[in-house]
Amino acid sequence: QGFAVAAAGQANGSEGVLYYVGYVLRDGLGLASQVQVLAASLGVGVVKLLGVVVAMACVERAGRRPMLALSGASLAVTLALLAATVAAGAPSVVVVLLLCGYMFAFSLGAGSLAVVVATELQPEANRGTLVARAVFLNRLVSGTCAATFLSLTRRAGVDGTFAFYAACSAMTAVVFARTPETKGLDLEAIHADAGADVELQSPLQRGAAV
Repeated sequence: QGFAVAAAGQANGSEGVLYYVGYVLRDGLGLASQVQVLAASLGVGVVKLLGVVVAMACVERAGRRPMLALSGASLAVTLALLAATVAAGAPSVVVVLLLCGYMFAFSLGAGSLAVVVATELQPEANRGTLVARAVFLNRLVSGTCAATFLSLTRRAGVDGTFAFYAACSAMTAVVFARTPETKGLDLEAIHADAGADVELQSPLQRGAAV
């Protein structure tokens, strides 16, 4: 399950959008001013960083699974709205705001916590090897999304590309929602409980149940 979480963390097209945000703004939205493109790109990047800060502040209180599920669902919604607004020719400011929301949703869980949870779910005996494989899978999906982004936009359009990744994000939201909660658990307890296929419990909960 850790590998599925690691892959799902990047199966939303964020890497491609981030790399080619200038292309999306110029060719997809028709922004002719280089200053406008630069300002919008900077704003998207700043909001993406803000999402990471919020994730760091909230993860130990809210838990991994709720934040991942919220991130996945928010990605699906913002991408669907991006597809609809681009197709409808909405004002560029609306699309830029949705791009900011999309990047914030990504950083809130999929971008900041997927590898963390994938790491926590690996067994102690060969955790190093398995974590390396999970990170490799995460970066492989990320690189594939980035490498195919331009080709996808040329075939399906910017709106079609957003719609495709909205569908992908909806599926990743399901993966995230089914991820075991690891907040407050030591790594050995996580592996033991996950192997027994039961709901993970904190050490305090397990002690109270005895």
